[in-house]
Amino acid sequence: MLRHISLLAPLALVAGPALAQTVHVRADLTTGANNGSTWADAFQGEDGLRAALAVATPGTEIWVAGGTYRAEPAAGPGLGFTVTTQSLTLRGGFVGTETSIFERTDPERRPVVLSGDAFGNDDGTAATLGDNALAVLRVLNAGRFTMEYVQVTDSANVGFLAEDSNARVSNCAFAGCLGSGGTVLGVGAFSTSGPGGRFDDCRFEDNGVDGLFFRGSPGTGEQVAIQRCVFRDNGRHGLSIGGDPSSVFQVQNSVFHRNGGSGVVLPLYIEGGTDVDLFQCTIAENDGVGILSTGSCGFCIFIPRCVGCLEWDNGTATSAIKYVGGLVEGSAAAAGFTAADVFEDLASGDLRPAVGSPAIDTDMIVPSAEPLLDVTRGRRTYDDPAVSGFDTDAGAYERTPFIGAYGGCTTTANSTGVPGRIDATGSLAAADNDLALTASDLPPQQFGIFVAGRRLDSAPLAGGSGTLCLGGGIGRFNAPGQILSSGPGGTFSLDVDLTQLPQPSAFVAAQPGETWLFQAWHRDFVPGVGSTNNLTDVVTLRIR
Repeated sequence: MLRHISLLAPLALVAGPALAQTVHVRADLTTGANNGSTWADAFQGEDGLRAALAVATPGTEIWVAGGTYRAEPAAGPGLGFTVTTQSLTLRGGFVGTETSIFERTDPERRPVVLSGDAFGNDDGTAATLGDNALAVLRVLNAGRFTMEYVQVTDSANVGFLAEDSNARVSNCAFAGCLGSGGTVLGVGAFSTSGPGGRFDDCRFEDNGVDGLFFRGSPGTGEQVAIQRCVFRDNGRHGLSIGGDPSSVFQVQNSVFHRNGGSGVVLPLYIEGGTDVDLFQCTIAENDGVGILSTGSCGFCIFIPRCVGCLEWDNGTATSAIKYVGGLVEGSAAAAGFTAADVFEDLASGDLRPAVGSPAIDTDMIVPSAEPLLDVTRGRRTYDDPAVSGFDTDAGAYERTPFIGAYGGCTTTANSTGVPGRIDATGSLAAADNDLALTASDLPPQQFGIFVAGRRLDSAPLAGGSGTLCLGGGIGRFNAPGQILSSGPGGTFSLDVDLTQLPQPSAFVAAQPGETWLFQAWHRDFVPGVGSTNNLTDVVTLRIR
């Protein structure tokens, strides 16, 4: 068998197309040409991003190193950052040395903060926000705007304003604004032409009015507009959807918690109007109605649905909502249960289902544009052996023994007809050194190994039929006892020593704060094709 390990050599990336123009920004830089052409000559200081936006052309990518970038003080309130360039991409979370997007690791540790506090005089009170930018980031008539790993804060009004723009936003935060954290207005705001506008994995917290206010016409066609987002501690509503969008507007796997008004405000439609639905969301401890449907009509064709939702301890009863499955306080399914039975710890804000919660395994799988993931990017379906029912929990969290985050790289099916799957169990704490990996849904009686890396990628596996989701240096668990067989059940497992993770030139120890990614490589035989190899999906572990 050992002679076949040479077949692992094709674990290599296939080069992709060249990037569009890339402009670099570093707040901490004081040397160089200050023209954005490279990291060494990046646009500098707190005004660096504004300079980058001024030279951007359609298709430009702006890479921003971690730091704070402020609204312009000289011109007074109202001038934050403005985007009018088509197809612009704004990426944060860089160190300031990367030559490829796949070299960016742990972007969450290097936040790019866009602050409306132009004068740097905020003391945490509303009084000092009055001279701040009225809108920190404005995107105006800019189709296909993409933003990731950016925090928007300290606005005298709205933090993020997108008007008549197709905005696709992920892994961003909107917090600490006197008005709403985000406002989306106009036609095409969530158009399905091109990539489709949406918010994924974002947080809207501690804003004076709404977390996110949407009013406009997203376009036509079914879509997921909001997925895996958290709306918490906003002064009025968590999410408010108004106007007359003319498409299916879906909100999935999101949390609405402790908002001053309603958790969600949805339009009550209407002859020929929009079908607005929530799928597997958690709505808890909001001061007003958990889900408020507004508007009136003589004959309502579409009434908002809440499918597989968990709704508990809100101020008043929900209005005009059609519930499908899920667990709602006051319903027959919830009779006799308290918050302590339902949630891990509602008082402390831990909204995961408790052990034995009536929310566990209550629902069928729901539609999704991506692999089924909960609000933490954990696996959405887990069949609790102690519960007889479906495989999916009500609400935004899935109670599961698996750790880590999934998704972000889609691989291909093996000869079983489905893609291989990797799961991680144990602890994310480096000090515990307790991690086990399991690969399943593999072809039987084939050998394979686990591989490890620090960067997410997505490229065809050279010489194979799978997708390599790891970039940069890739380490192979191929020491004695680590070359495994899938056996008759199509699965194999490995206990991982976090102090001895393989990399191309040495073994290294995982450190708190680092992100590590794992896949399983395996041999396969496809009738009509012959011997080949493939990879499972990928799990991402943020080490504590």
